[in-house]
Amino acid sequence: MKHMKLLLGASFGVFACIGWANATVVSYNVSFTATGFSSLDSTSPPVNPVVGDFTITMDTAQTYTDSTVGISLISLNIPLDSALSFDYNPSTPTLYVGGLFDGASTIPITPASSNDFYLQITNFNNLPTAAFLQLGYVETSHPNGFWYTQASNPTGSATITPTPEPSSIASLVAGLGVVGLIRRRRLV
Repeated sequence: MKHMKLLLGASFGVFACIGWANATVVSYNVSFTATGFSSLDSTSPPVNPVVGDFTITMDTAQTYTDSTVGISLISLNIPLDSALSFDYNPSTPTLYVGGLFDGASTIPITPASSNDFYLQITNFNNLPTAAFLQLGYVETSHPNGFWYTQASNPTGSATITPTPEPSSIASLVAGLGVVGLIRRRRLV
């Protein structure tokens, strides 16, 4: 019976550790800055640089399209007329974050129909790179209401910090605690 308890406890601990190590659900804190904007008619953008922060929790093995679940805007120094959303494709792996009005990875070029943006981050799981950020503004003073950074020469940056899910940590601690308790009882 003692061996059965030890085996059961050890199994729980090992599976908790394996589950934590293989977990694909991860929370990220993302901060970005984009500068070097150009426009279709060479006018200056209303805000330069564009700076923002958001958190995102997602399963990096799943594909997402215009998802608003798991993403939370912390700060953004430009107007946004709709909820923040994201697209993610694990095969590329590319993350698009933007307003939901036209879709997370889309803004209309001319004319802009809402105050919107989208940020593209390539190699999101390995070496994340801010590829470009596009801005759309509804302005009567600007004929097109559209600014963008060049994808071929981005001057933006993104800082991405993954943080393990609290449930994964709790599962790991619980598994190790059970193994320790059974081991302690066995020694007594």
